[in-house]
Amino acid sequence: MQEEVLPQQDEFEQEQQEPEELPEQQPVLHPVCAQVHLRQLFHQGHWQEQLPEQLPEGTVVRTPLKKSVIYSSVHCALLEELGTGNAIGGVCDLKYIRLVAIHERVAAGKIADCGDGMNPDMEKIIDLHPDAILLSPFENSGGYGRVEKLNIPLIECADYMETSALGRAEWMRFYGL
Repeated sequence: MQEEVLPQQDEFEQEQQEPEELPEQQPVLHPVCAQVHLRQLFHQGHWQEQLPEQLPEGTVVRTPLKKSVIYSSVHCALLEELGTGNAIGGVCDLKYIRLVAIHERVAAGKIADCGDGMNPDMEKIIDLHPDAILLSPFENSGGYGRVEKLNIPLIECADYMETSALGRAEWMRFYGL
């Protein structure tokens, strides 16, 4: 039987060297990269961390959205196709949505019917505590009325205004966040 000779504790500690510390990465200033940085913070469990000071002015939307209110049947269908239909917490204009899965979840109480898109049920939206409201911008509407005052990020889904396929593809990439 052979005996193994184990190195002494001091020798073992000398063999293990501390890894060289990498310099701390600074957040990137580009808005798309800033969104990616925020997403990385979320996935790394740093959801409560403060935002970097160098971000440009604008509305902060933390991704992925866990619950949202959708004003458009087109965007409901898109979220369903992307496999994120479970993030739909409420819809407006349910009478125009022809998606069986949405109607089934509304009937089951998993999605709230938030009323008409031009005059949504504010109490239902407040009760939902959505991460964002996805709506289509209305030309010459003068704003979004009371929904603007809820302090919930409004995402104006202007993908239909794009004139190129690449422009629309960029919007789909955005919805995939």
